[in-house]
Amino acid sequence: MLKILLLVTVLVYGASAQVPAVRYEVTKGVDVCVLAKFGLLLSVRYTKADNSTGSTPLMFRGGDTTNTTGTCAEHGRNVATMEINDNHELGMKLVFTRNETHPHRVYFLSEFEVWYAYSENRFPGVQPALIGTTGSEKVSNVEWFQAPEEYSYLCRSEQRRTLQKNVDIVLTDLQIQPFEVKKNDFSPPMECALDSTPVPPVHTTLPPTTVKPVPSPGHFNLTDKETGEVCLLLQAGAQFSIDYETESNTTERAMFYLPSEATPTGSCGQNSSTLTLTFSDDNVIVTAKFEVDGEKFNVAQLIMIYVEKSPLFPNAKINNETRALTYTPKLGPLAYLGDSFRCNSEQEVPFSSAANVTIYDLKIQPFQVVNDTFGEETVCDLDITTPAPTTTPQPTTTPEPTTTAGPTTPPETTPGNGTTPGVTTTPLPENSTTTPVTPTMPAAEGKWHVSGADGKPCLLADSVIQLQLMYNISKQETKTVTVDVPSNATAWGACQPTISLLALTFQPGNFTLHLGFAKTATPPNNADFALVHVGLMYEEDPAIFPGTITPNKNVNLVNQTLNLFQTEVGKSYRCESEVKVKVNKSVEVSFQYTKIQPFNVEGGKFGEESVCSEDVPTIPPPTATSRPATTHQPHHGGNGGAIAAGVLVPLVCIVLAVAGYLYYRRRRGMGAPYKSL
Repeated sequence: MLKILLLVTVLVYGASAQVPAVRYEVTKGVDVCVLAKFGLLLSVRYTKADNSTGSTPLMFRGGDTTNTTGTCAEHGRNVATMEINDNHELGMKLVFTRNETHPHRVYFLSEFEVWYAYSENRFPGVQPALIGTTGSEKVSNVEWFQAPEEYSYLCRSEQRRTLQKNVDIVLTDLQIQPFEVKKNDFSPPMECALDSTPVPPVHTTLPPTTVKPVPSPGHFNLTDKETGEVCLLLQAGAQFSIDYETESNTTERAMFYLPSEATPTGSCGQNSSTLTLTFSDDNVIVTAKFEVDGEKFNVAQLIMIYVEKSPLFPNAKINNETRALTYTPKLGPLAYLGDSFRCNSEQEVPFSSAANVTIYDLKIQPFQVVNDTFGEETVCDLDITTPAPTTTPQPTTTPEPTTTAGPTTPPETTPGNGTTPGVTTTPLPENSTTTPVTPTMPAAEGKWHVSGADGKPCLLADSVIQLQLMYNISKQETKTVTVDVPSNATAWGACQPTISLLALTFQPGNFTLHLGFAKTATPPNNADFALVHVGLMYEEDPAIFPGTITPNKNVNLVNQTLNLFQTEVGKSYRCESEVKVKVNKSVEVSFQYTKIQPFNVEGGKFGEESVCSEDVPTIPPPTATSRPATTHQPHHGGNGGAIAAGVLVPLVCIVLAVAGYLYYRRRRGMGAPYKSL
């Protein structure tokens, strides 16, 4: 248990204070030809003697026991390598590639491999048969850490990645230069966006991170130079949202769209195709690399290069600064060769915490185009799993007053609570729905807490939580399953001065539900808190999702644009009525009999209650369909931007670090009731 706590501490508070940055050199004679400096922490999952799954941290520390070798890019070669062996018990290999066909002649890390020797000391409780053997994992055909060849690549911020199945890595203080090393030292750096684009301060109010795209999609194609025939077709619209620093040291958001007149360039191949779209006077370049995966194709890498200058980035602090970002989608094969892939739904491409692209009305065919037209369509899950509002029908006519129930007849304990002196009323948020509490009791109520560094509870939560999950049983048919979060779900998380996280994990299905809370203003003006983030991670276990066409698929969903359960800091939020929150089009989380306090918990007990409006008896309304006005939500409008700007980035970092890590290391064993609709 102590080791688990240590791992969680490293992942929550960052590995930079734990992992030293080590300098590695590949030399030819007295000259350095490949240069790298970084700290690296591995988290390796392994099988124990009792067939359970363990996890252990492994760290590259450098020193006399470390041996570095590799190959230089001599005689015009465009590949350089670096191999690092730490006392023959831990090692890694890095392969760098220089792309001369790219408009900016860039390099990137194209392959990364790690290996490790199993021992009882490094892998406690490991299966005896594994002791003395070697495990390894690698990723290939990636384009990580891209930079123009005349620069080194620098990223001081932590970068977390999963290799294949059993190895997660945390890189810190990274600087590399695999080509054109001068005077045995790094050239001027090309900084990653995580470093060079500052996180917006809490007091800065920015526009919403996603705006419904409105321009029509553009149509682009590539022609094979040898045959003269169209070899790649693309239809797509895209909205760009990029934060940048201005001359006045404020953070602004540049928002623009992919123009239909963008210039397409690239190449078509039998196993790999590349499409580059250039626009805004060559100040924005977006490249997509497609690869053949068996009989299907996928998107292997996305690259975005942009120049911070007017008119897209007015008053940029560093004018003409070039940023280069890469993103590796984890989508899997999209469609068969000769077919097209279509996705009308919006898809987010988070290049970094400050740069996001929303793609919509996408249709792509990068291989085997016939007669200049798209082949048979394969439709994305987002399009075919959009739920029809069958479970929550909207009335088309106004109900008769005599046949419609009043606001809600609260549970027996509610009237007493509603008349308790000192209890305040918190109206329900606009972007949630409520349904009356019925006499039928739902699943068992869970009572969870998170402890702070002093071992005392810092977050309390009581609730009955259900998940409504839609999934595909064919390309045209969907099904919905209801999953009850069991009362014995494991609770964990983190408490910080302005943000708190509650995560609930349970089996089977490897479920993790995480709830992120934030104060709506910086101290000492932290008057309210709100639920700002709901995420869900699970596997489509066929035992839970009968008939699924994607068995055991890993699903990772998040809604980080919320402002719910708003309550004064120091008080608890209580709502007996059901509150439904959508994570995305196919997943909904419902809360009932809820009591939550994520900040200022005294003595391990809930503070004074702030009761949602649906629980408080009110004067009978003049009509049967009237309900409390949504305008009596204090602070709802004014603080939404501050919440999004100031707390979502650190909150998402915690969620991705902790939830993402533990998601892959939980053991099966805890049961929960499931029922299909």
